[in-house]
Amino acid sequence: MAVEILRRLRRYKPQDTKLLKYYHNIDNYLSWLTEQRFLSLLAHMPRGNVYKTVRQQLIELCQAEEAHRLVNRYNSDKAVRDPTRMVNKMRLARRLIEFPVTIRQIPQALGKNLNKLAKASATAFVMLFVTTVIIHARQYLGEITLSFVLAMAGIYALREIFKDDLREALWRWIRRGRPKWRKRFIDPTSNRQIGRQLEWLDYLDYNTLPDEVKKLRRGKLRQREEAVVRLKVKTQLETTRFLSGYDTTRDVWKFDFRSFSRLMDRGSQRLYRLNEGQVLKDSVEKRHQFNLISCQRIKGQSTVYQRWKITVNRSKVVDIEEVFD
Repeated sequence: MAVEILRRLRRYKPQDTKLLKYYHNIDNYLSWLTEQRFLSLLAHMPRGNVYKTVRQQLIELCQAEEAHRLVNRYNSDKAVRDPTRMVNKMRLARRLIEFPVTIRQIPQALGKNLNKLAKASATAFVMLFVTTVIIHARQYLGEITLSFVLAMAGIYALREIFKDDLREALWRWIRRGRPKWRKRFIDPTSNRQIGRQLEWLDYLDYNTLPDEVKKLRRGKLRQREEAVVRLKVKTQLETTRFLSGYDTTRDVWKFDFRSFSRLMDRGSQRLYRLNEGQVLKDSVEKRHQFNLISCQRIKGQSTVYQRWKITVNRSKVVDIEEVFD
């Protein structure tokens, strides 16, 4: 398959000088990447006569690709001798190759005006309450006296205590169910907007989850102590503005567990066991398990659910296991 891909690429070499440089970048990167993948396979291949024929084929292919790059003078002698320079050059070549088909994103945080509205509403409510209390205190205490001054000080102290709490409560109530971020997708070749995306991030109660998600989360342990974090993404794309030949997109998400690892305990436990009459002591580290459930809805198609169990300790991700029905 690798040889056939390289053969098809080199069969249709463009004649236009504007496209020739672009072709050289693709040919150079694909040749180097193919060689690196096969060299990695050779480095981890078991020794023995069983793999002797396959090993020889891979070595010949790697030598042929290296000779192909030397004949076409894709890389300078300094770059060939310096591994760091070569890797950085190929990384740049990959970015140049992906530029026409990688959608540029312009993120925007939502809720700035709603936050101002929450602050204004909380201030107005508190001031209305304080003004009402001051009027009643003036009628009860009469003229400005020491008691009236002390009452005013207490009222303003209560205002400062409850104003922030009221503002946070209003802010949570206003933002409930609303998206927190918005992204605009821009075509890098034409600088036209080809779509947009809305993102939600909030906590949910386990009882409010859909029945399909609860079925995937089945298990012997109760889920009462679990915290459910929902990340919802809604994407709308204008297919008529895509490059010709492309009808789907790929969205890559990266989850960083370092924020969770800081909350984990450092301690470990001891496990004792018998082995031929001797008591052995093993050190067992504490691990935590995350359940990642994805729900993908595409218009006109059935909903797809997937689940992964992610085991994490304080320093790294130990294991990722996909759970099937």
